[in-house]
Amino acid sequence: MKNEKFNQVIDEVYNHYLETHKDEMFILEDEMDLSKEEFIKKATNNYGFSFLFGLEFRERNLTFEEQIEWVMRNTDVEMENLYITEEVYKPTTPTKIVTLFYKGEETKFYK
Repeated sequence: MKNEKFNQVIDEVYNHYLETHKDEMFILEDEMDLSKEEFIKKATNNYGFSFLFGLEFRERNLTFEEQIEWVMRNTDVEMENLYITEEVYKPTTPTKIVTLFYKGEETKFYK
């Protein structure tokens, strides 16, 4: 569940990667010619790779209370009608929050 700001940052960084990766001496052969999806996966799972592009990802699990708050903000369910076992654990309810740091700004998104 990524937001618009996340997409803008990734587009900017991925375009920079496409323009410069062949000249970058720190890029390994298996990091060449990555699709956008592969680039995102590599950047989120490899600190050294994301660091090359000025990105930092921090991920943590949402608490049960944060999951309830998310359901309350993003659905039409009212508190008195909230069946926690049914609503909170739907596949659409995020279980993690990711913070993306880039150029001194942070962007948060749920997944």
